[in-house]
Amino acid sequence: MEKKEIKMKINPNDARVEDLLMLPGVGERMAERIVADRPYQGPEDMLQVKGLGMGSLERIQPFLTFTVDQDAVDPPVDEDKGVESTGTPARSKPTLGDRVRAFDWVPSSSSPTSTQVIGLVLITGALSIILSVILSLAILAGINRTLNIERHAAVRDLRSGFSQMEAELGDLAGGLATIDQRLKAVEGLSGRMTTLETEFDLVQEDVDQAMIEVDHLTEQVAGISDEVVRISGKVDLFDAFLEGMRALMADLFTPVETAPAP
Repeated sequence: MEKKEIKMKINPNDARVEDLLMLPGVGERMAERIVADRPYQGPEDMLQVKGLGMGSLERIQPFLTFTVDQDAVDPPVDEDKGVESTGTPARSKPTLGDRVRAFDWVPSSSSPTSTQVIGLVLITGALSIILSVILSLAILAGINRTLNIERHAAVRDLRSGFSQMEAELGDLAGGLATIDQRLKAVEGLSGRMTTLETEFDLVQEDVDQAMIEVDHLTEQVAGISDEVVRISGKVDLFDAFLEGMRALMADLFTPVETAPAP
């Protein structure tokens, strides 16, 4: 859309979207935002429009005027469409101009920008903080009669507590050293216990082997005992045989008695 030559200044409080499009750098969306965010008491209030920065405001400010009282202005009517434009009723939210007028200061073309006002507020806040710190130091000096905090009772108590803690830490360090020595002794005993366990395992293996041999010998003794019993039985039979033979021989060789002659 080609920009028309602006022959008279435009009041953004009652201008139509078509009128605002004639401003340099203002598109349709920006014009609608300007209409939606009005009223404006001065050019600084237009910085609240989204997308309208200080550079854009400086380009359009020569073509703007804010002389008409917004309370007396009716919502603008779009003559081509016969309906009201996108303007909204006056809002109750205070603007930057309202805050400035609260201090009996009317913005003019030479008034400071919002950036300068913010900078002034920041400087004022910094000075307030510095004064608060100075006042706190003065109160501290009045209480202690000096800025030397080491003379304060709480500081002395803290120092005493720190000294006691250092003594306790020294005792703990000595105890830890003793525990370390005992651990080293236990480690030595652990090595000896490992050696004893190894020797015990070897002895246990020897005992197991000896038990196996004892079991084997026990079996052999049991076999020999059975053989002895069997041989004893044969001996008893042989003795009985000999006894029988002895009796038989005695019967055979016994002399016969003869009767005496008459």
